[in-house]
Amino acid sequence: MSIIISRDDFKVTNNSAKNQYIFKILFNLYSEDLIKSITKTKIILGATTTEKYDTLILNVTSIKTFSEFHKHQANINGTRRLPTSIISKILYDLSTQLKYLISYKNKCFLGYSIENIIVIDNNKFVYLTNEYLKDIDTHNNKETIMVTSPFTSKDFFISPELLEIRVLPSYIHYKTSYFSLGQQIVNLFSEDDNEITTIENIHIKGTKLYYLLERMLEKDPTNRSIIFI
Repeated sequence: MSIIISRDDFKVTNNSAKNQYIFKILFNLYSEDLIKSITKTKIILGATTTEKYDTLILNVTSIKTFSEFHKHQANINGTRRLPTSIISKILYDLSTQLKYLISYKNKCFLGYSIENIIVIDNNKFVYLTNEYLKDIDTHNNKETIMVTSPFTSKDFFISPELLEIRVLPSYIHYKTSYFSLGQQIVNLFSEDDNEITTIENIHIKGTKLYYLLERMLEKDPTNRSIIFI
């Protein structure tokens, strides 16, 4: 068994000695909600899990970090900027996963980082982290999540309301996740990995994808939405 990806809360293994197409994602914690956000949405077909919900078993041809995938795409296309079709697929898969977590588990991610995007078969994208998966408090229509630990812009893309936090714990609207995901997607249009791109600078103005990202990046979190038109 070889470890091909290792993160703080999970690792990906491949038993190439027996079957190079059997991969396992091994979580450090009980991960039923995170696992079901992948299997129930059918982002990946045929995936199975253990009774303890600490392992996801996949019969696929490859699993890569997003950085590995991005580098491969740059070699193919001759540019660091990803094709719009691929960026659209990334947004579709990650927002599908997020919608399941919100709708069925009352959970969402506090923020999105490229480090936690995993690419399967070069065309399926999932977000894996238990550390930033938060419960949504829906009592009295508050729709908030509690922020309990410090964070920086190196951890994930930060929403305007997160920037305003001065004490912990604090409560913010769960649609902070929409903003973070939207900014992560906008940044995929950049030619430079070390530069943060704004929506005003991307080359898709006037398209459905552009207006979708605009809605995700509304300053007021209650006005944000992820609707594919």
